[in-house]
Amino acid sequence: MSTAIATFATLPIYDFPDAREVTDAWWRGLARHLVAAGVGTPFPALLREGDLIGQWQSPSLLISQTCGYLATHELRSHVTPVAVPHCAAPGCDGPNYASAILVPADHPGLDLADFRGSRAAYSRAYSHAGYNAFRSIVAPLADGQAFFASVLASDSHVASIAAIASGRADIATVDCVVHAFVARWQPAMLTGTRILGYTPTAPAPPYVAPINADAVTIRRLQTALTAAMADDTLAECRDALFLAGFSAPIAGQYDVILDRAATAIASGYPVLR
Repeated sequence: MSTAIATFATLPIYDFPDAREVTDAWWRGLARHLVAAGVGTPFPALLREGDLIGQWQSPSLLISQTCGYLATHELRSHVTPVAVPHCAAPGCDGPNYASAILVPADHPGLDLADFRGSRAAYSRAYSHAGYNAFRSIVAPLADGQAFFASVLASDSHVASIAAIASGRADIATVDCVVHAFVARWQPAMLTGTRILGYTPTAPAPPYVAPINADAVTIRRLQTALTAAMADDTLAECRDALFLAGFSAPIAGQYDVILDRAATAIASGYPVLR
């Protein structure tokens, strides 16, 4: 890094509790390839404690994964995408992913319009999959008015799933990769829910480095990720984490997230309501 020494790494976006041993094994393999690529000396375990926003804003961060909405908004002047993951989960297509529109299994609704006046849940307002994508599909139907009877801030995609399953909410958009993690590791959590459909896709949550990472460092990070994807000893980790590949980010690739936010706001639907 050009102005700070990297001292920690985080991979919080898909750090599903039941899969943490696998995530740690993936990190150990990736860290080994980072050293081989010349990024630095061996790195410690993933940091899991503390303020995520503050960590993403720290110039001492080595590498992390963050939401595309944060990368294009609050963190725009703090991080730079270095790789776009390709995930092998229902709702994903190459470097793109979608949100599963989750509803109660016994709700008679067949499309989004049937949920007017229902109870919505979202993960966090800075989540593309849990909020921005949700707002963008509701906006054309809302005509600038409140669409839902109530809106619940659940604080996470898993909590949104729980809100649907428990009957506290009628509809939510859930990151399709998180949904796949739950289906694989905790399938009972999905009892009483069904997928109504999927939102339009957007680039997957990027792996990022601090904004001040120089071109050499970024190339080395990308080299390490490429090597980790080709490492046969990490194949089981990748499969368990739904990792199918990485591609280098393209200029303007994440603008679709900005566009969907701007379109909803311009149509008179700035907040999910």
